[in-house]
Amino acid sequence: MRRTKLEQLLISGWLLLYLPCLWLAVDRHGYFRDQFEAEAVEFRFLVLLYFLLLVVCFGLVIHFVDDVYRICWNRRGALIYGSLIALFTLVPPYFSLDAAGYLVVARNWSEFGANPFITPLGGVAQNTWLQELPEGWWADQKALYGALYLILVAPFGIVSSSLFKTVVLYKIFNTMFFLATAASLRRILLRLDYPPALIVLFLLNPTILIHSPLEGHNDTMMMYGVTLALEYYLADRFVLSALMVALATSIKHFAFVMLPIFFFVRGRLNLKNGLVAVVIMLATLSLGAAVFDQTLIQIFRLVSQFSTFDCFYQCTPFIRFSESAFPNHVQIVTRGVTLFLIAIFTVRFWYFNLTPPRYVLCLFLAPLFFSVYWFSPWYVLPLIPLAVVSVGNRESPFPVLLLLLSGYSLLRYFGF
Repeated sequence: MRRTKLEQLLISGWLLLYLPCLWLAVDRHGYFRDQFEAEAVEFRFLVLLYFLLLVVCFGLVIHFVDDVYRICWNRRGALIYGSLIALFTLVPPYFSLDAAGYLVVARNWSEFGANPFITPLGGVAQNTWLQELPEGWWADQKALYGALYLILVAPFGIVSSSLFKTVVLYKIFNTMFFLATAASLRRILLRLDYPPALIVLFLLNPTILIHSPLEGHNDTMMMYGVTLALEYYLADRFVLSALMVALATSIKHFAFVMLPIFFFVRGRLNLKNGLVAVVIMLATLSLGAAVFDQTLIQIFRLVSQFSTFDCFYQCTPFIRFSESAFPNHVQIVTRGVTLFLIAIFTVRFWYFNLTPPRYVLCLFLAPLFFSVYWFSPWYVLPLIPLAVVSVGNRESPFPVLLLLLSGYSLLRYFGF
């Protein structure tokens, strides 16, 4: 069937819809940055409307997923989509300084030998890249990432004398994990006999496009590890799956919440399988810690920080409610609710046929929204492919959850 002009306009419309993002990136030191830092109400309102438009359009993608797949899954659609990803990858991040921060840490270690778990990000005066970053609280922060991630990005600290060029090279590297996640997700959909059209819910997701290829957040690498672990788990390759979870945890520690799934195999309790996964996790973390002269205890203390901060960075509504309603027992309430929800999800997985993708999604959702005080909007990245697989049949509530996750992440990103 020949594509109509309307369909061709829809294909091109996706590229045009994201062009303002590219302008914001290129203009990061111009009008956009000045207006945003001045907290101009009118400008922030326009930004809010723009990202609401992205969320609404993604809602239409969810509703018309089969038609969107038919329109986009062809040579022309691939060319336009590939061009969009390339443009997003080759421009500098337009709002977050995280990608540049990762590389400053990498150079501190690879070029000057400073241990990132001991030396603050701004603690190496010889690192000239610090002059290209604005002053801020982040300069006193030590590395909060896993050892494997620091090892992966260490070479970027010596490839170029320019921070800008290095950021672009790093983003190309990061985008490779984004594309690999899409490939793994497609294989999962085929294994479960789910409609292959669901892949567009990942590829055209505005949260994924902005936080991964454009902003270059390292959650992309953890997302790939979690998705690959789920793929191996569904193929009954549990040791490989546990290894992927351990490696994902060595990139960003939050991935450890996936461990409970290994204690259950095809609806039955399997302590041996679960203990093997725990041993693989501890061994992997120990090896990574040894590279930086750390111990597992120090790693565990680092992980626990995320549930002991005050509302430092955009806490979830539940955390804010708990602080106001239970000011003297906040941690008891938040951790208690989290454990209660995980127990409910585990019982449903064990006795009531909750699917593995949905169980893993719930394992991520409970602590992220009910315990984590330092909630960054890009933390939802590994949840997106899990939510896509969880959609399964169209009658489930998971399409709505996928839309809410994407919308919440984008709007909170700009402080709304």
